[in-house]
Amino acid sequence: MSLLIFSMGSNKLPNLKGCVCLVTGASRGIGRGVSLALGECGATVYLTGRTLKPKGDVKEGNMGGSLEETAAEVTARGGVAIPVAVDHTDDGQVVNLFSRIRREQKGRLDLLVNNAFAAAGYISSHRGVSYWKLEAGESVSSAWDIVNRVGLRNHYICATLATRMMLECRGELTSDSDGGENEPNDADSQRPGLIINISSLGGLRYLFNVPYGVGKAAMDRMAADMAHELREKKKSIAVLSLWPGIVKTEHMLQSAQDLNSLSTTIEKLGDDPPCLFYLLYFLILRMLLIPGRPFLIIVVLEFIDFFLADSYPLRGGIDVDIIPWVVFKSPAENYVSFPSEVTLPSPALNAVTVSLHRRLTGVRESPELTGFVIARLLDEPKGQLLSRSGRVVFVADSALQMGIRDIDGKWPLSVRSLRFLLEATGWTRLSRLMPGFVRVPYSVFTWIGSKF
Repeated sequence: MSLLIFSMGSNKLPNLKGCVCLVTGASRGIGRGVSLALGECGATVYLTGRTLKPKGDVKEGNMGGSLEETAAEVTARGGVAIPVAVDHTDDGQVVNLFSRIRREQKGRLDLLVNNAFAAAGYISSHRGVSYWKLEAGESVSSAWDIVNRVGLRNHYICATLATRMMLECRGELTSDSDGGENEPNDADSQRPGLIINISSLGGLRYLFNVPYGVGKAAMDRMAADMAHELREKKKSIAVLSLWPGIVKTEHMLQSAQDLNSLSTTIEKLGDDPPCLFYLLYFLILRMLLIPGRPFLIIVVLEFIDFFLADSYPLRGGIDVDIIPWVVFKSPAENYVSFPSEVTLPSPALNAVTVSLHRRLTGVRESPELTGFVIARLLDEPKGQLLSRSGRVVFVADSALQMGIRDIDGKWPLSVRSLRFLLEATGWTRLSRLMPGFVRVPYSVFTWIGSKF
């Protein structure tokens, strides 16, 4: 059964059998999700990254994941996976990668997904550090190179090499491109080539740091300018910049577990908890009704702003240790319990410890959603796909237009929706009242991005 749910009359995955795809940075995150989706559609997928084999022990700061693990799942879903260890900071290894694809696939390449990014850890550890501040031993160019050597420079190289392969196998690498006329390898190779740059809202407004925003803006402009030259020469290759929303990657989930993890101890459990204290009420009610049974903590602790002391006596003889909340000085609605089972042995239990973690505000998309949108784009008619070339494409918007639900069966929430924007800026309660289909017009994004 497909992990994706199609509606609006579309109940089949795109048939990409025989299509040759290259996904960079495929050991984890969005790259892994894209690879799995393409594999489920039957494609042949080259997977690149630095970690080929699984590591026995996942050290602190290491998100885990490997090319071989991704390849195994791609194969299990019906695709053909070819993992290749590549350091994308090394131009020679990148050139060798494309030479290998040319040799093994008789020159054919249908899709390149520029996703490799080597700076996730750096950005997380340097959050809030201004560009002019340097750590001991750090050079002026360190931040730029860490973020953009792989995240921008490498993508330009990959896109250039991919363009040449795509043009050659389609018989379009003409003399004005420093090559000779070539005939297509087969009729099926007439499918338009597609190059996808994985970008983000950081290309429009400030996000994380200066090198990150510059790199993402350049990725968007790269897609636009490459599309301009390809269209001018009437080439059948589309170049798009794709903006996912906030995605449930391994790094995102790990960050949620590491940052501001809290424990709250509930002592002297009584039988008359105030309804305002939602989590306590839920725990006690469950304990009294089904003692000894496991259940999921699903209620968010709220209104912690009212508590200003180390502990606060509640009605019914309930004492709550809230020292961690006072230290972090953050409203409790910014935290949510992770899905984990808790067993309460009996109503006479003296204390219960509840762990809460920072809420993944706005996290709506699985990595696979980006992959299935790309698969549908690759399967579009030639004229329709080429007409998109050079544009920025929102993953959630495209999924909604194509009738694609995420792997949890829910409709994705567009980053243009007022509900998403309210939630992302802290207006959590108000966002719940806003329908997801109310969105900011594209013209507003154009105005926001204006430099004049």
